[in-house]
Order: sequence, then structure tokens, then C-alpha cells
Amino acid sequence: MLDSIIHWLQRIFLGEGYTMFRAIEVALRTSFIFLYALINIYFFYRKSIIHYTSVEFIFLLVIGTLIGDTMLFRSLPLFSTMVIITSLIYFVKLLLRLSLHWPSLKRIIIGSSTLIIENGHIKKDVLFTQGISKKQLFELLRLKGIKHTSEVKYAFIEGVGQLSVLKAQSPNQNIGISTVLEI
Repeated sequence: MLDSIIHWLQRIFLGEGYTMFRAIEVALRTSFIFLYALINIYFFYRKSIIHYTSVEFIFLLVIGTLIGDTMLFRSLPLFSTMVIITSLIYFVKLLLRLSLHWPSLKRIIIGSSTLIIENGHIKKDVLFTQGISKKQLFELLRLKGIKHTSEVKYAFIEGVGQLSVLKAQSPNQNIGISTVLEI
């Protein structure tokens, strides 16, 4: 009876024939796939994931998928899931520490601020490169209480996709565009 319980626990936590080499392989595969996903998110979807950095988004995606798979698939040992989660936590911490020393890595992980409006004028080239339409920009401005772009001294798309606005001291209605009439 005790042997069958021990065998059952081994199968649940370790799976059949699990070795330390397999745990290291899982940790390395996890780190590689995480970096691959991070690079793809950075280049293709960076600004569409508002409120999350690329690292946080991928971390949540991987953890969510992993937890669901572990609960659903009997063939996935709990120990593998534990190794992956632990590896990811330490790998993310390592990436964040390294980003403190390497600005280019920090830009990939956390993003950087991009000036999108200056003195009421929209930088159309930035709209294009950030993948934001004028309609989306106006929506974000209206959410900030901005009725006309002349009210904006500077507006930035932040690294996590949010819009931050520094208002002009004395707006000039002769420049800029109404954000209300462009609906």
C-alpha cells in the first residue's frame, strides 16, 4: 500500500523517468522561449499591451498557460511546472537586474517614452511607428480631459503604452486639432 502511494506521488510530481538533467533542460527551454516571445512582443505588439511591460505580459501568459496545462494534462508532472515557474521568476529577476546596467535591454523590457505631441502638433511619423491611429490618440486625449491638441505642451506614449500629457500654460486655438470633432 505504501509503495503504491509513493509510486503515485512520484508519478504526479516527477513523471516517469524524470532526472535532474530534465529539470535543467526544462529551465533552459523556458528561458529561451521566454526571450523569443519577449523579442517578438517588443517588435510587433509593444504598444498594444497597455499597463504591462513586455516581460510582465509574457510572464503572465506563460504562467497562465502552464498552470492550466498542469491542471488539465495528467502527463505533465507537477515538478516540471514548479521548475518552470521557479526558473521564470529567477530569469525575470535577472533580466530586470541586467536592464539596470544595459539601457538597450531596459528599452526592450520596460520600453521607453516617445514624444507624440509637441506644442499642440501631432508627430504623424510617431503615430505610424507606434501603430496608433489618430482616432485612438484623440480617445486617449479625451480620457485626459483634452478637448484640443493646442492644450498639450508635450504628450508621450510611455513604455507601458499609456499616454502622459503635460498641458500648455496658454493654449493657442489657432494651432492643433479638436479631439472632440474628430470622433
